[in-house]
Amino acid sequence: MTQENKTKEWFSCRYAFTYNTMLNFILSERGIGKTYNTSSETFKICLRELKTVIDTNRIIIWVRRGVNELDDMRGQFSKDIAHLFPEYEFKDQGEHVYVRPITDEDDEKNEWHLLLVMYSVKWFKKAKGNKISKFVKFIVFDEFIPEDGKYFGGAKEPEYFMNLCDSFIRSKDDCKIILLANSIQLFNPYFDFFDIMPNLVSEFTNFKNKDTLIQLCPVGKYR
Repeated sequence: MTQENKTKEWFSCRYAFTYNTMLNFILSERGIGKTYNTSSETFKICLRELKTVIDTNRIIIWVRRGVNELDDMRGQFSKDIAHLFPEYEFKDQGEHVYVRPITDEDDEKNEWHLLLVMYSVKWFKKAKGNKISKFVKFIVFDEFIPEDGKYFGGAKEPEYFMNLCDSFIRSKDDCKIILLANSIQLFNPYFDFFDIMPNLVSEFTNFKNKDTLIQLCPVGKYR
């Protein structure tokens, strides 16, 4: 490890979580581990709740823009994250990731439980009438700012995304929506849709009246 890397902090979405906002935008340069850390932290929280009470919030909706992006992700969560939770067994089935505790007991706690569902923004109509909304804890949109600048439906994409979120959240107030970006672009359809703009002299901008947070990760701070 270089001396430069030793002076950098590990990125953690837990800093954003301390603000207790429902809607959380996290923007940074590529390669600081946002996807890895956010998936591992949300897994940790949901598995802790699953361990405590079976009938509780413990499902993650992981969103990408295109269906082809979901194809590339199949099997990745079990491959990249499972080793962090050796007390659990993971199983991938299409867009679903299931988990169960590794125990010697043959009871309800040893059954497979849905932990994560991969979704495309294009499926926002499909989300209506889903059977899992009461269990959803997190909705994560990975790479909400596209590298090619092409949004699904153009400027209407934020509306489609929020329709998807509303289908899973409904009247709940204990879910978090997390939007990750590998580019710090302040002028984008999402900031326009919510009428927000970050304070450029601060890493965190908290819009308390909108239950919304923007984190602009300083270039070179995290590794």
